Amino acid sequence: MTFNKLIIVDLIFLALFLIWIFFFLYRRKQHLKKEGILTLYKTQLGVKFIEYIGNKYRKTLNVLQYVSIFVGFILMISILFLLGLTLYTYLKFPQITDTVKAPPILPLIPYFPTIFGLEAFFPQIYFIYWIIAIFIVAVVHEMSHGIFAKFHGVRIKSTGFAFMTWFPLLFGAFVEQDDKQMLKKGKLAQMSILSAGVFANIITAGIFFIILWFLFLLAFNPAGIYIQGYPFGDIQINEIKTINGIAFNGTFNNYLDSDLIEIETQESKFLIPNKDFIEQVSLIEQDPSLDYLRGYYDAPAIRNQVSGAITKINDIQIKNSNDLSLILLNYNPGDEIIIETIDKNGTQKYNLILTEHPIDKNKPFLGVYHQGPNQVSGFRKLLKNILFFKDPSVYYAETNSYYIFFYYLVWWITIINLLVALVNMLPIGILDGGRFFQLAILGLTKSDKSTSLVYKILFYIISLVFILLMAIWLFSFL
Repeated sequence: MTFNKLIIVDLIFLALFLIWIFFFLYRRKQHLKKEGILTLYKTQLGVKFIEYIGNKYRKTLNVLQYVSIFVGFILMISILFLLGLTLYTYLKFPQITDTVKAPPILPLIPYFPTIFGLEAFFPQIYFIYWIIAIFIVAVVHEMSHGIFAKFHGVRIKSTGFAFMTWFPLLFGAFVEQDDKQMLKKGKLAQMSILSAGVFANIITAGIFFIILWFLFLLAFNPAGIYIQGYPFGDIQINEIKTINGIAFNGTFNNYLDSDLIEIETQESKFLIPNKDFIEQVSLIEQDPSLDYLRGYYDAPAIRNQVSGAITKINDIQIKNSNDLSLILLNYNPGDEIIIETIDKNGTQKYNLILTEHPIDKNKPFLGVYHQGPNQVSGFRKLLKNILFFKDPSVYYAETNSYYIFFYYLVWWITIINLLVALVNMLPIGILDGGRFFQLAILGLTKSDKSTSLVYKILFYIISLVFILLMAIWLFSFL
């Protein structure tokens, strides 16, 4: 299924779903209840299942409640750390807004990577991905709350779905418990019930992460090695013999008439794009203490502007950097090879003559630079290696469009479960983390007054962080 066809089908599904939602709510309007900006549809669906699990597996739940509370604390610490790290990054590196134009606080809605220009960071989230993921996340989260509530003897009144009154496409699930019974329970019981939802989301994310790994093996094959650039080195000015074949006389003004500046020293040959050459010469003129230029080693790759990912050499498949190195060892300087690459414009072919390696003259030199998996760091490594299972230096061919479809579906189910688990443990009143944090502080201080004060201070700090993040982003447009 092509990209355009998938979008068309997805938008049709979105339209049909909206029609169904309005029809569903209209037919059941006598069973709906408004609470603030939400419209609640209450049922008894799943109540017996919740009661059965809560009563049947008491020994297991008795152990898991402690794990759930521990996970709740870890998630709360993690989301506060990530929030602080984000603010630190925006303050220390304000230029980040030049690269990432999207606001730091984003709504998780269908097509948000396209809407906010984040296609380079996230795969597309089609509506069908979004609706399936949200349904799984909401049901798992709320059912777990209900199971732990029943385990602690809290009556479950109903289950159901909550719709945004003016935009019912935004919805969530809920399990209605007896709040009076809940408040009479001890702090440990309440904290286990409150953290049960995010605990279930983490478990669900782990399960789908394993499924994702198997789908990755089915959906992708390593089929090339990305070219990140060309090998370069420093050129000592006092060692320059010629520039563009003309003897160097100590000045650079006579060598600006070609697109690629060729420099020969006592030991090597270098190439510098004209624009880079002019910029470096300008810096040297401003600062005479600079005694070197920086250029690419003369090689067939840069002379022919080879780019993209190398997939074949003389029809031999390249799957990783080891393949590239081993194949090149079969050739000598002066041998002609045909390199096949793939880039955004499709497949390209280059006829190249290998040169001598600048250090080992007996080895052939293609002149491409790429990063191995251990050289890639930061967010890119996290996103590619951990979340996508991809070596960032390797180009992967897609094996089957249906495998690809389900791979990214499972990817979003995994990620949204993680995000919901993290965000829900923010110590803010409307989230699970709000009451969870208050109970934790109350257990330490034994004072309602102290607990209220600590909670208010943290709430104001978090609010200030959100305001600062949005302010930094808004100022980037001025």
